[in-house]
Amino acid sequence: MCLKHIRKLRLNAVRRTTPALVAGSICDVQVAGTVLSYERTLKGVRFRVFLNVGDAASEVKVDGTVTAGTHADREGGAIVSDSWRLRPDEGVVLRLAPA
Repeated sequence: MCLKHIRKLRLNAVRRTTPALVAGSICDVQVAGTVLSYERTLKGVRFRVFLNVGDAASEVKVDGTVTAGTHADREGGAIVSDSWRLRPDEGVVLRLAPA
């Protein structure tokens, strides 16, 4: 099994076990270049998902804690940045502050 596939399996495992990522409402869908992002919310628990579907890095504005990603070195860190670099073909799930 290739590393790219294993990384995506890790993201899917987190998604399946997190109620807000399974059944939460989807809002604030945005597309900027090769990056798709959206928010999932359920009972005050909020996440923002970033998916860079391109083969080049992209800069995004983030404010949250990395819950899961296709790269393990991103997980667990709180990030507030106007310019955070998403790697090519990277997916990241951020837990946001309650609304």
